[in-house]
Amino acid sequence: MTFKLICSVLLVNMAAGLVCFCGVQGNVALEKSKHKKPFPWIPELGWEDAVRLAEVSPDDFSSLLEDIDQNESKWKKVKLFLVTLFQNTSYA
Repeated sequence: MTFKLICSVLLVNMAAGLVCFCGVQGNVALEKSKHKKPFPWIPELGWEDAVRLAEVSPDDFSSLLEDIDQNESKWKKVKLFLVTLFQNTSYA
């Protein structure tokens, strides 16, 4: 899955409250994943959401964690955009 497509799907899922890199909403599981968070700027909740999304929908998101790990600067831009978006909406 290409980076742009992953970002598009991620944005749609965030709007539905399924995953969030800005820590607004997310996975309520009590158990932490075994996948180590690759960057300190990703909130724990956001990383757990990404891991869960890759696990529950592998056909669509099997490369998500690897993509995040290999494209830090792009994902930082996504986070900045989403934080800005959520600050300007009722989701914040």
